[in-house]
Amino acid sequence: MQRIHRAAGGCPHCGFTLADADALFGAEDVKLRTLTDAAGLMRREEQRRVESAMQRFNRQFPQLFVAVHTGSFKGVSNLRQFGFWLLNRAVFEDLPVDRLNEAGVLIAIDADAKAAGMSFGYALDAFLEEDDTFQCLSRAHAYWLEGRHADGLVKAIEQLTIILKTRSRQARSGPSASSGRAGAEDPQRSEGGETGRAKGSGGVVVRLRFLILWLALSTLQAANVEPALPSWEDVDRAAVKAGKWLPGSSLLTDEVPADEPPVQKQEPLPGPTAEELAVPETPPTQIPDKFLGAYFNERPTSFLIDPQKLLSS
Repeated sequence: MQRIHRAAGGCPHCGFTLADADALFGAEDVKLRTLTDAAGLMRREEQRRVESAMQRFNRQFPQLFVAVHTGSFKGVSNLRQFGFWLLNRAVFEDLPVDRLNEAGVLIAIDADAKAAGMSFGYALDAFLEEDDTFQCLSRAHAYWLEGRHADGLVKAIEQLTIILKTRSRQARSGPSASSGRAGAEDPQRSEGGETGRAKGSGGVVVRLRFLILWLALSTLQAANVEPALPSWEDVDRAAVKAGKWLPGSSLLTDEVPADEPPVQKQEPLPGPTAEELAVPETPPTQIPDKFLGAYFNERPTSFLIDPQKLLSS
């Protein structure tokens, strides 16, 4: 894949330029939000989940952003060209002014054609490739087939985060990490290096592995030892007698020493006094005859309960 310089006027392979895209889709800027579900593929709760995933991405990469646009692009023969044009012409209202479009990643979904595409600005040319965008879309493909568009978008953004974290670590590690990766990818160089190291330290490696295995078996054997059962002490027996514990049957098998004082029996609770018994009982409530029908009438046949017939004629 040939790299295109950011100052190039068009693609060196097909000659496609922004002017060609403007002729197809228009030369005016388009105002929209980073999450625009024009096709109505997601409910409000699903949109919130996608927005949360986009915000997590923006917090991890403050210089970048992710945008999602769904619609019915009738007459659009190439979704990638539309994504390229929209990423250049979009004015995202919910982004700060210092967040430029060349540092953005756009996921476009065509609801009618059941197609999706991912476009990214030239600021990410050094970190993303065609295979990376394919991995992100493939991660979401199974969910989109089931109509779970929000879940697919979240998975695609998570996969994009993993890829960019990996490329960021590789960029910080410098050329040494790149040469190390190249050596690991070369079977001959990797095999030769491992052979040389194995010849010089084979015995040490075997002894070290045996020591690790012995320590692991010793730890496992120590973990399987049954713990000693607790025994009753004098302080436990005294606590039981004081009523602090309630032991079950046949827990106390030892005899009580003779020097300990006998357990005092609990006195019975006092009963009612003569004054309390002399108080007469409260007579039952008497209901006048004219109100007896209001309480003991037959069950009403309607939802309107009006015993005194104030609301009925």
